Amino acid sequence: MTEGSPDDVDRTQAFAPPTEEFAPPTTEFPAPTEPLAYTEPQYTQPQYTQPMMTPPQYPAPSYPAPSTAPKRGNGLLIGLLAGVLLLGLAAGAYFLLTSSGADSAQPPVTVTESVTASLATPPADSTPCDETVGVGTSVTSCPFAAAVRNAYLAAGSKGEARTVTAGSPVTGQTYTMNCTPERGIVVCRGGNDAVVHIY
Repeated sequence: MTEGSPDDVDRTQAFAPPTEEFAPPTTEFPAPTEPLAYTEPQYTQPQYTQPMMTPPQYPAPSYPAPSTAPKRGNGLLIGLLAGVLLLGLAAGAYFLLTSSGADSAQPPVTVTESVTASLATPPADSTPCDETVGVGTSVTSCPFAAAVRNAYLAAGSKGEARTVTAGSPVTGQTYTMNCTPERGIVVCRGGNDAVVHIY
């Protein structure tokens, strides 16, 4: 073995326990005489002053000067009111004077007129369908006569001449009829020799 090699070391000494005993430190700290307290550090903040702001100055509003001229409309209005008042007084006086004698007067008379309406007389060749309409020829049906009557009365008042259009429930066709007042009734002619009497 060479000197200084790890084989030269006495292995028993390398792992031998220490001869000195380990002891804790003997230095003690003194007991505090006063309690420790935390104090916050004092910070100072710079103080800034803001400039004084003054409100904006606006010019005073200008208003038109009050008019000293006399108002012309008031005189006219007062005159009209006075006229209406005088008319009202005059009407009231008239009513009082005329109604004072009404208690001794006789009650008013009511007149009732009776008018007897004469029914139109259909011509002799008219065949009545009902009390308002009839037919004048054999080729005219009562349903068609009723349709003509309805169309005539829907177009205006009875007794005036006019042309109407009506559909026949029998043939399914539409016919134009010329209606004229004759001898107290209305006679409508047209279509295929159709004649309708409206009473």
